[in-house]
Amino acid sequence: PSWKGTVLEPSQKAIKKGSKLFPKIKFINGSLTKKKDMPKKVYDLAIICMVFSWIDRGLLSQAIANIDYLIKPGGYIIIRDFFSPHPQANKYHHSKGLFTYKQDYSLPFLSMNIYTELFKNSAPVMNSNQDNKDPYNFWTMNSILQKDLFGRYRKNR
Repeated sequence: PSWKGTVLEPSQKAIKKGSKLFPKIKFINGSLTKKKDMPKKVYDLAIICMVFSWIDRGLLSQAIANIDYLIKPGGYIIIRDFFSPHPQANKYHHSKGLFTYKQDYSLPFLSMNIYTELFKNSAPVMNSNQDNKDPYNFWTMNSILQKDLFGRYRKNR
C-alpha cells in the first residue's frame, strides 16, 4: 500500500504478535499517557479504539494532549470506545480494583474548538446480565473528528 502505519502499544506480547501478523506496520512500545513515548512525527490519521476507557482519569488529559500533538492540521481522529451520556466508572468484573470509564470521548477534543466532528453514532453492542440497571452499560460510540486550527475562529478584519 502507499500508506504507512504506526501502532503505539504498551504490551510487548501484543507487539510481538502484531509484528508477525502485520509486518509492514511499525510497532512502538509505549503509552499514550507518556509524552516521551510519542513518535517524533505527525500523522494524517489516528485511530483510538477501546483505549480511553482504560486510562486512569488522572492521566486522561495527558493522553488527549499527546494525541492532539500527533495530528497534522487537516488530519483526522477516529474514536471508538464505551459510551455513556454521563461519565461513569464501572467495576471491571475480571479484576478487583480496576474500573472501565465510560463517557463521550469526542468532547475533550471538541472543547478545544480546533476539531470538527464529521460523524458520530452510538448504539448498544450486546446484551448482558452484568448490569441491567444501567441502559448504557454496553454502548459504544464512534466519532470522526477533523483538526482545523483556525477554521472555526472568526477572523478580525
